[in-house]
Parts: sequence; C-alpha cells; structure tokens
Amino acid sequence: MKLLTHHYRKIGEVQRADVSLLELYSAGQDKYLKDVARMNQIIFAPLFHAPYRLKDYQKRPGDPIAFYLAYSGDVPEIGTSEDKPLDTKRMVGDLVAFSRYKRQDFVASPNFPQEDRHTSWYLWLIGVKPEFRNKGIGTVIIEHCEHIAKRQRFLTVDAKVYNVSPAMQRLLIRRGYSAVKLNADSKDPAYNSVTFELQFP
Repeated sequence: MKLLTHHYRKIGEVQRADVSLLELYSAGQDKYLKDVARMNQIIFAPLFHAPYRLKDYQKRPGDPIAFYLAYSGDVPEIGTSEDKPLDTKRMVGDLVAFSRYKRQDFVASPNFPQEDRHTSWYLWLIGVKPEFRNKGIGTVIIEHCEHIAKRQRFLTVDAKVYNVSPAMQRLLIRRGYSAVKLNADSKDPAYNSVTFELQFP
C-alpha cells in the first residue's frame, strides 16, 4: 500500500470530550477498512438491521481514500506496517471519504488550474459511538473534511444520509447543505435516503 500522507492533528477539547483527530490517506489498497468496518459495526448496529460488512466496504471506496478517526484522548502511535491494526478501543467516531473521480494530485499543491477541478469530495461513512454523541464530535470531523475539500478545490462536498439517521440529516442542514436528491428504497422505507450537497464558490 502506498501511504500518501500520514499525520496527526490535535483538535482538543470538544464540549468536555477530550478528543483528538487522526487523519490518514491511502491509495491502492484499503489497509484500514478492516478496522473501520469493525468499529462501524458498533456504531451502526442500533440503526441498521444489516450494517456493512468488510466486503461491502471493499466494493465502494474510490482512490485515494481518506480516514478521519476521532479518538478519546491523544491519537495512538501507528506505523506504516501492513500488519499493525488501528487502535479501535479508544476510537469514538470516524468518517471515510473519497473523490468521486480519479485524481492523481490529491495531496499535491492546491494551486492547479481551474479547469482541472473535480466535482465531489464524498463523505461516504460518518458515525460516532452512541455514548459520545451530542458532544460536537461529528461536527468537528465534518468541518475538518469540508476544510480539506475546499483546500483541495473540490466544487462540492456530498453525503447520502438514510432516514434512520435524522440527527445527521439535521446536522448537515445546519451546516448549509442542501437536499438535492431523494432516494427511495423499494423494500423498506426506513432506508430511504437523502443526498446532501455543500457547494463551494
């Protein structure tokens, strides 16, 4: 796996929750998906009757893929070893995002020509453990992703949120996202979803 960037960014105290943000980018292989999938089984089990399994995650991500992992306390020390898993015990929330289109200059200088801008930085998976919700953690992670997307000169940030997650839908609306598409589930209306979009000038 090619590790494009690997750095830590402390976001400090968020409404009495001492939380740090670990930001990782990878390309070519989905090294961290196994750990994130295990984490999200905990987060999404109360909402979905069949949360994504690892094979479901492996089918979807683009390249490069970004992981924004929120930890209780300081971020863990991790290496670039393929065999070293993430520390998921202290992980309290996460967001997985990717570009809708291939773009080789994702971590390069953002000063590339206007005509080379691509459309969407897609917030694919967003979740916070139940006991850490309503502390501003999800807001901080999403805000950071928006900053990254704007810095990289994407035109929009997009997310599809299911109706079983009304709190996330309200959060995106408060942050200025517009509902641009309604997606119906033919088997279960609880899994209808809304596609949200935040546009940059």
